[in-house]
Amino acid sequence: MAYKKPICECGEELLFEVEEVQVVQYEILKNGFVAKRPFHKGIHGDNNWGVLVCNTCRKQYEFNRSFVGKDKFKMLRDEEIS
Repeated sequence: MAYKKPICECGEELLFEVEEVQVVQYEILKNGFVAKRPFHKGIHGDNNWGVLVCNTCRKQYEFNRSFVGKDKFKMLRDEEIS
C-alpha cells in the first residue's frame, strides 16, 4: 500500500509542528555591549512531542509513526485534539 500524506478533515495537507527551544550565546564586547551576531547557536534538548496542524482551519491532530528503518519514520494522522 502506498503512503498517503496526512490530510485534515477540511481536505488540506497537515504540517508537523514542534516547539524547539533555541539557545543562543552572544559575546560581550570590550565596551560592555552585547554583540549583534551570535557567538554560538544550538538547539536545547527540551521540546514538546509535536502535533499535526492544518494551516487552513487550525485543527490539531495527534500523530503516529510508521517506522521505515532504524531512525526513519513516516507521519500518520491520529485523533483530533480538542
